[in-house]
Amino acid sequence: MQSSLVLAAGRRAFARLQEHGLVPGLIHSMLAASGGPKGLMLLQLDRYLTGEFLAQDDQPVDVLGTSIGAWRLMNYTQADPQAALDRFEEFYFSQRYPEKPSREQITAECRRLLDGMLGSTGAQEIATNPRFRLHVIAARARGNAASDDRSRLFMAMGLLMAGNVLTSNAPYWFFERVMFRHREGGFPWHGSIPLAGSAELTPDNVAPALLATASIPLVLNGISDIPGAPPGLYRDGGLTDYHLANPLGEKEGIVLYPHFLPQVVPGWFDKSLSWRSPRSDHFDDVLLVTPSRRFIASLPYGRIPDRNDFVNFDFDERARYWRQVLTATQRLADEFHDLVSTGAWRDVLQPLKFGKGGSLGH
Repeated sequence: MQSSLVLAAGRRAFARLQEHGLVPGLIHSMLAASGGPKGLMLLQLDRYLTGEFLAQDDQPVDVLGTSIGAWRLMNYTQADPQAALDRFEEFYFSQRYPEKPSREQITAECRRLLDGMLGSTGAQEIATNPRFRLHVIAARARGNAASDDRSRLFMAMGLLMAGNVLTSNAPYWFFERVMFRHREGGFPWHGSIPLAGSAELTPDNVAPALLATASIPLVLNGISDIPGAPPGLYRDGGLTDYHLANPLGEKEGIVLYPHFLPQVVPGWFDKSLSWRSPRSDHFDDVLLVTPSRRFIASLPYGRIPDRNDFVNFDFDERARYWRQVLTATQRLADEFHDLVSTGAWRDVLQPLKFGKGGSLGH
């Protein structure tokens, strides 16, 4: 039977996997991308990775995410990841909005979700977790993008979208990358990637940093006055690092990247630009694990969840659809377990190569 998973490894990761096997001790870092409800595709795999696979080893793992990716990874970095994933599922599914919600209403609802997911001790656990060390990217806004005035912000985003057709550097016209770092961790971030600043994750800034990295312009308000961070107004980390396609610094071992699509889109505004693809050599140390296109086509509506579900479905219809997806994606976790336990991952593993629009080559 054809696997529901795609396992694609960069050049060095492929060699290391062949030499050492797909074992948790080989993984020193993890990545998690932006994508809103798309992240629900990985929830069952997250449960398996935290509850079984990665639990077999105790080596520190640095985890880096933007937007929903950071929210997923925060579950790894709490004292009880399984309980954290249960809270994440409960509160994420509980989202309710009026027919035409304001930015203030959406921001308030997202604060409620995050508070419920973290509980009373989550921020403290995340900031001090010695094993899974969270790093979060948020985008500090510049110029008109730093305003919550709708017309000014709309103008900035329009200019950015138009400019992005000409140059992939357009996001930096209006946004700067800031990383919130775990105090003991050191994510293998390539020295050539510009950082406008960084801040240590503390119990006081975990929640605002996580809210900031999910604050979509024109949908949520920007987040300012984050304790310990460089001053400014922060927005969604996906604006500078949508699918985290920038180069990583070399470190012995591999970077595990569970992703919701067999496609890596470099930039937020690259989704419709079929000619723009990541560089495969930026993924030399990465093992990318994704659902196959055949599996995605088998899902209800033949697609994965996305933000349009909030518009296209009422609350009950959306919850029903998402539950169906969660049930179906248990197969991804089960197949990953089977591939690892039987050694059949060697038959599935392919060299990582990107084709048109960042699609994985076969």
